[in-house]
Amino acid sequence: MKKHLLLILMMLLPLAVSAEVEVDGIFYNLNTDAKTAEVTEGSRLYAGDIVIPSLITVDDVDYNVTSIGEDAFTYCQNLTSVVIPEGVTSIYYNAFYLCQNLTSVTIPSTLENVPNAMFRYCNLKKVIINSNALISKDRSRTWLTGEAQLKDIFGSTVEEIVFGDNITMIGNGAFYEFKKLTSVQLTHHITSIGSGAFQNCVSLTSIVIPNSVTSMDYNPFYGCENLSSIQVENGNAVFDSRNNCNAIIRTADNVLISGGPNTIIPNGVTEIGVGAFYGNANLTSIDIPNSVTKIGNGAFQYCKSLTSISIPSSVKTIERYAFENCYDLASVSISEGITRIEESVFSGCTSLTSFTIPSTVTSIGVEAFNGCRLTSITIPKGVTSIEEAAFIGCASSATTIQVEEGNTVYDSRNNCNAIIRTADNTLMLGCRNTTIPNGITNIGAGAFTGCKELTSINIPEGVSTIGEYAFDNTGLTSVVLPSSVTSIGGGAFMYCQFEDIYCYAEQAPEAGEYAFGYQTRNMKVHVPETALDVYKNAEFWKYFIYIVALTDEDPKPTTGVAAPTTTQIPIVVGRYTIDGKRISEPQRGLNILKMSDGTTRKVFVK
Repeated sequence: MKKHLLLILMMLLPLAVSAEVEVDGIFYNLNTDAKTAEVTEGSRLYAGDIVIPSLITVDDVDYNVTSIGEDAFTYCQNLTSVVIPEGVTSIYYNAFYLCQNLTSVTIPSTLENVPNAMFRYCNLKKVIINSNALISKDRSRTWLTGEAQLKDIFGSTVEEIVFGDNITMIGNGAFYEFKKLTSVQLTHHITSIGSGAFQNCVSLTSIVIPNSVTSMDYNPFYGCENLSSIQVENGNAVFDSRNNCNAIIRTADNVLISGGPNTIIPNGVTEIGVGAFYGNANLTSIDIPNSVTKIGNGAFQYCKSLTSISIPSSVKTIERYAFENCYDLASVSISEGITRIEESVFSGCTSLTSFTIPSTVTSIGVEAFNGCRLTSITIPKGVTSIEEAAFIGCASSATTIQVEEGNTVYDSRNNCNAIIRTADNTLMLGCRNTTIPNGITNIGAGAFTGCKELTSINIPEGVSTIGEYAFDNTGLTSVVLPSSVTSIGGGAFMYCQFEDIYCYAEQAPEAGEYAFGYQTRNMKVHVPETALDVYKNAEFWKYFIYIVALTDEDPKPTTGVAAPTTTQIPIVVGRYTIDGKRISEPQRGLNILKMSDGTTRKVFVK
């Protein structure tokens, strides 16, 4: 009997808890125990402007509307706007899927999370937001936190954001890449705006910072390239836009936090802050006053239309990435007084062909001039530290490289057109006109990277190590490695179109991954006859199909100061029979040799 009663109660329980009703044209599932209601799909599609109430009454019982159910508004293509009321805490999967004419939505303060892509397939133009929890989250590191970007929630069509009175904080990266956003109405309830809060909102043309805002650590408007009007309201105790400068300045320490294409940096500003002009593609020129002593990290990074910059003598510090990827930057003037050129300061400035390093500089950071097109490089005698890859990529454009006499750490001995670290005889940077001097023991990582104009090079006896990517993507078609070479770094000759490798070492050098590139099947490795078996069984080398013995006709490594590359002894680049058939090694009879200088020779082999 008890079992039958329990079964009847279990069957009745769902009927007591849940019921479906329609109230004023909106369908709900009711939880009769909790007295809550969930908006659900009904027997017909919703259309027009929908205002969801926060409370409904059914049979004289009040129910709080707390959620919008799965598929509730799916395919409602005539739905134009939705007001979600206070009290709603959850929106479920596909609630607004393919509402293609939905242009406006209101988000209440109680809604702390919205599922990813909830409005992506709508056509939202206006979003009214009152959820501080939703807006204040740090979305600058979504790949770590798992938080969805708001652009992925609301879609890419939003043009206007209206903040409700409950919004007090806009988080880092909150509206990242809302590329059609043209209007933002900041209220006087907002006290904090995070770093990059409106990053890459490229259609945003003006902004007014209310006098209630007291916290902005870094530029909220990275990459807002059309932000031509920037204003801080009068009466703000922390920030200002003095003299109508079109910028945000932190008053207490005179740091310019955010600028735009029309900014005039006022006299009295002491620092151009981190990323202050980051991504400002329409900034073509800027005057830096003598009051500025510091240019911050990435201050002008990706200002791709900036053509020239003059840095006054008052500036003592230029932080890393300050002018990185300013593609059109062709003229830079830096006064004496700077002691360090930081990491990647001018990296990617592909229009920069000339730069005078001030005599006061003592150190040059990692990739400081990476990818620049410098034609001449002179290292002052006071420079004592050149960090890894400082000039990587400059080998292709440089024709002269010189270290001033009197430098105690680096030299350009014998007018070799290279930078050599004196203590360990490492060639750090070369160019098309480099002659590798006798006494060099190491060719540094990336020393000649990208130098397509380098078609031949003499590596002298004594060189033991060739660093990673040392000759990567050069114009070399063959190389002669002296017997002293013991180590070849990964990618050292990547993307060189080699046919022949002449290696005089009796012991197979250690070689890193892809030392000679990806495609080595057709390369021929010439080694001492006594070492054939060594190479054929050595790690890395054993994967070459053609390993042959060196002959007297093969090019030899130099033993003294190498001759300039323009007068090198021609080497064999092809071998043919008398009837024109290409052969891989000498054959008895008449052999036709094609030389690297374009000439041919006839050699009779017995």
